[in-house]
Amino acid sequence: MYELFCREPGVSPQQFLADARLANARKLLSETDVSIADAAYFSGYKNAFAFSCAFKKANGMSLRDFKNAYGKIS
Repeated sequence: MYELFCREPGVSPQQFLADARLANARKLLSETDVSIADAAYFSGYKNAFAFSCAFKKANGMSLRDFKNAYGKIS
């Protein structure tokens, strides 16, 4: 695992995990019809507010805006 972080200079293990969780959430929200709450849970977030804040900070848009723009249409 250490070698993985050595290949990505400037990325801490915590940041790597946060990025991976948010990438998973983006995938779930854009490719499936899961709810925002379920996407948070399946991405490893126990706190919906923390998930919402982290998502908006990383993506520049709210979860609802992302889901409306990129979400799967049933």
